[in-house]
Amino acid sequence: MSTFPDLIPSSRSLVPGESSTSAIQSLDGGRHAVRLSSAVVQDKLSLSFDRLTDVEFSELLNHYSLHGTFERFDLASNTLLAITVSIPTGYLWRYRAAPECSKNSSANTASVELELLPPEVI
Repeated sequence: MSTFPDLIPSSRSLVPGESSTSAIQSLDGGRHAVRLSSAVVQDKLSLSFDRLTDVEFSELLNHYSLHGTFERFDLASNTLLAITVSIPTGYLWRYRAAPECSKNSSANTASVELELLPPEVI
């Protein structure tokens, strides 16, 4: 398991996930939600990075090329600096999509969408 590059984002946005539920119908015709697990899934974290150096920009792209949207990873402490939500033990992040990047002579920028996943059960 690797760690996301130790970069400080210029902006962060966390959307808390939900517990897994399923709707069932009772014999009297009523519909009820049944909680399937105590795990909260699909927390979404959006990170934006402005004014990245060429080295930082390459680190971010190389990390995505190694992990894609499949491999899970941990986040560095600087990345979560201003987020006050505690991450449960064993939960890891993965990319929801490829980073959106812009590179020109004056500035390198990137935005990343991540999803928090509970530990894998085998």
